[in-house]
Amino acid sequence: MDSLLERIEENRLDALYLFINEILRDRQTFDVFLQNLVTVLPHNWSIQRVELGHEFLSMVPADDQDDLFELICGLESLRTLIISDGYVPRKDNGSVSTGALLSSLPKARNLINLDLQRLHIQTVSQVQMLESVFESLSESLEEIRITGLVMDDAAAYDVQTSSRRRNNKGSSNRNEDDSDDNQSLASESEQEEEEENGSHHPSSMLDGPIEKCLEMSNLRSLTISQKQPTRGVTPPEMVKSIVSPRCLSELCQNSTTLQDLCFRSMNMDDTMCHALANSLKTSSFLTSLDLRQNDGITNEGYGAILRALELNYDLWCSVMVVRFVPLFLVYSIPTINIMTVRPLLSTPSHSPMLSATRPNICF
Repeated sequence: MDSLLERIEENRLDALYLFINEILRDRQTFDVFLQNLVTVLPHNWSIQRVELGHEFLSMVPADDQDDLFELICGLESLRTLIISDGYVPRKDNGSVSTGALLSSLPKARNLINLDLQRLHIQTVSQVQMLESVFESLSESLEEIRITGLVMDDAAAYDVQTSSRRRNNKGSSNRNEDDSDDNQSLASESEQEEEEENGSHHPSSMLDGPIEKCLEMSNLRSLTISQKQPTRGVTPPEMVKSIVSPRCLSELCQNSTTLQDLCFRSMNMDDTMCHALANSLKTSSFLTSLDLRQNDGITNEGYGAILRALELNYDLWCSVMVVRFVPLFLVYSIPTINIMTVRPLLSTPSHSPMLSATRPNICF
């Protein structure tokens, strides 16, 4: 460990990996190492990549995580930050102090790649902090991966409740000069009309942070997924409506840099797929769309996306799904090689001999 600290101090280290080994399992040895690390980090200008393990962070008290994250995010040379399990998956919700991490991340002004595994969001204020992080790093971030996300139902409820209050307040302000009866009827009529047109959706858990992704000038890849239940354990109910159809549609349609979008285990359904399909009919820069592990999506939803891609001749997009056997593509099933996960390249046609180069559906 002394040699590692020496290389940090002499700026001869470009990647710092903080995981637990046999030496650091000793509490006293770990405390000494952490104290020395905090001492040498502020003077470093060579470290470009930092990867921390959850087991390492489990030995860092919550108060000390504030100082550690602040020093790491304050590194001018930092380009990549990863918080992961390494090669030993854990079964808990992680050991990251969410507040400490999110409050420090805006200082990483040169960060390009952000990869967070099993982040635990407990309050609506932490959702707002994540939104602030994306806003602060909008000019530098190119790749965002938030996998194994754990969110409390209370936070999701607070987000949706505050959204309804804003909508109701806006409706009342638009009708403040009317009588009470007419105001109520007008408000209800407007809301019903907006819902029929698909222009009104209550805000979902991550709408705010994802909307900030639209402002990112260099974002190429966005991956978000909820934590999968451990095999053999009764699965917890995942938070529903984590992203609204409106927000998802705007992201795909309006982002001019996003190429890879992965929304796994996000409780998506056919409604979300139709919103995606509407955005994919027109200009989009997506080249990869991963919707696996969303059990609420049926062939109807996948079919809507496929038809949208057929209409957009300016777009080549690989769509990754778990199961998709639409009736009008039955003739193409023998071309699938499931073992090698090769793509199915086909197009709806009355001729079983006709094949095309779009769209690209990956199983």
